[in-house]
Amino acid sequence: MNRNRPTGDWDVGALSTVAGTGPRCSLPSYDDQQAWDRLCGSAALAPLVERVVDRADAVRSSEALRTTTASQYLDYDRTGDLNAYHSTYAAQRTALSALAVAECLDREGRYLDAVLDHAWTVCEATTWVLPAHRSEGSLCEGLPAVDAAPTVDLNAATTALLLAELDDLLGDRLHPALRGRIRAEVERRVLMPYETENHWWTDAENNWNAVCTAGCVGAAIHLLDDEERVARFVARAADSTERYLAGFGADGCTQEGMGYWNFGVGHFVVLADLVESWTGGERSLVSAPITREIAAYPRRVELSPGRYVPFSDAAETDGLLPYAACWLGRRFDRPALAARGRYELATAPALAALHRLRRNLFWPLDAPRAPVAAPPERTYFADNQWWLVRDDAEAHDTFVVAAKGGHNGESHNHLDCGSFVTHVRGESLLTDLGKPVYDAGYFGEERYEYLTTQSLGHSVPHVNGHEQAVGREHAARMLNRTESAERETFALDLTTCYPDAAGIGELHRRFMFDRGAPMGRLRVTDTVWFAPDAGREFVSVLVSYCPLSVEDGTLWVDGERATLRVDAGPGDVGVAVERLPAALDRDRWRMNDDGGETGASDVWRARLSPDPDATVDVDGEGGEGTRRLRLDVTPSTAWERFGGAWNTTG
Repeated sequence: MNRNRPTGDWDVGALSTVAGTGPRCSLPSYDDQQAWDRLCGSAALAPLVERVVDRADAVRSSEALRTTTASQYLDYDRTGDLNAYHSTYAAQRTALSALAVAECLDREGRYLDAVLDHAWTVCEATTWVLPAHRSEGSLCEGLPAVDAAPTVDLNAATTALLLAELDDLLGDRLHPALRGRIRAEVERRVLMPYETENHWWTDAENNWNAVCTAGCVGAAIHLLDDEERVARFVARAADSTERYLAGFGADGCTQEGMGYWNFGVGHFVVLADLVESWTGGERSLVSAPITREIAAYPRRVELSPGRYVPFSDAAETDGLLPYAACWLGRRFDRPALAARGRYELATAPALAALHRLRRNLFWPLDAPRAPVAAPPERTYFADNQWWLVRDDAEAHDTFVVAAKGGHNGESHNHLDCGSFVTHVRGESLLTDLGKPVYDAGYFGEERYEYLTTQSLGHSVPHVNGHEQAVGREHAARMLNRTESAERETFALDLTTCYPDAAGIGELHRRFMFDRGAPMGRLRVTDTVWFAPDAGREFVSVLVSYCPLSVEDGTLWVDGERATLRVDAGPGDVGVAVERLPAALDRDRWRMNDDGGETGASDVWRARLSPDPDATVDVDGEGGEGTRRLRLDVTPSTAWERFGGAWNTTG
């Protein structure tokens, strides 16, 4: 069986026999007053409902209608910045979504003019394509050309879905001219191009495939009356989502991390539910066996509540998309996943575009209210070489370590083979920096000039002045892995991750996690055999958002709720610490459809280096061309540096 292929016959003819046998959408529309009354009575959803109404009231009372501008579009060419344009269009779309939902809650018609104004403005926009995604032939000195053919990108597809959901939600409450305009613009800009042209993303194994396919096909299901034509869209969706699902490991792991799991899987789930509803339950995209493993991924990469492994372009605080967790949790009988989705909604009730907002409002209503169990004690994703271990399997705030192998040609790639994260009491003390503000350079030739993608921005070795090299061929090799109740080990060969100029004969990194210590302990051991006539400089780099300091040769990492002590050996090891002020402007560009916020963060970096003239014995071998560096990483909840007392009990 193809693990990525949905079961059943997805031929157009077979789909035509079940086409339209169910409702276009399983969600309540404006007409289902009982459903909206139930929503208003939900204590769990009250924070999100309140935020929706507050936003809608603020928008309705404002005289200014926020719209994107030509000069904002030009910012991408002029400075590489896309934040001003992105923030404006995201705010516009979340405002429209809040207004539409507020009308369903209020039911007095007070929000309809504002809905009309905002939706009409979206239809009037010269382009729905983000400046970063336009093709050269569609531009006139940086702006959309008058005669440019429509292009379907992430934004065009999701805009089509937003307008289609608006039409489904409010129906005849909308002005008839607006309903006609929605159909005309979605047809011209998205449906016709999707149907008649080939798009690179239909064969992609990343989030582009899922998001664009959901936008195009979801809009078709909502807006088209021709069921045979809809069947053609759905048949094509089955083919393209099969390729999207092939981008996950057999164990459900995605290299792109939680942020893009939310973005890709979140839209995949929207489409899956629409297809199931439209076919009366006769066809299901989540019948592909791999989807069960994909649903398990968020719990397996959870560090602590609301915190997830930040490898690649993921941010630790990306969170878990509530509606996706609730829908998949119910479908695959994973109550802990559904409960975690409900928890995320209660703690961070975010606004979003309408197709996400509607589902965040209704799908969590029946999610379990029980306490969420802690994530698994250990997880290993073999295809991507991700390793996660926890000290206490019953506790959410325990010591957690995540490490990765992989290769340097991954989606949203960083030069980070062998990188690791240490997480204690809800904060990462040694971490992966995640992603910066997205701009033109980050997705171009300048990508590896950014700290977040460089090896020097990760906790990995730096050898003879060389970082890791770019390309899939520069890959880690898993040497061995062991597990027991007391101890876990994970060993990697990092030799080929570096360029030949680094002069490495072999480089091994071994992680050993010991549960015997009061709060757990991590030992990271690097062993390098240098090539003949190569230099002997070996440095272990550690990075953090928390302050670093050195006291009597010991490195300290001081978080808000916990501390790490890092002891290095054998022999004399040099420890140097540097602070990089406001080195990373993060959190500005997010996939939350709400514009994001600006926040520059200091980055702290330590360099630990053994004596270049020292020799070591490595299992009876070694000598002049061999170096070994051992780091013992011990967490604590409290410590007294100057009094000489080391408190590991809190």
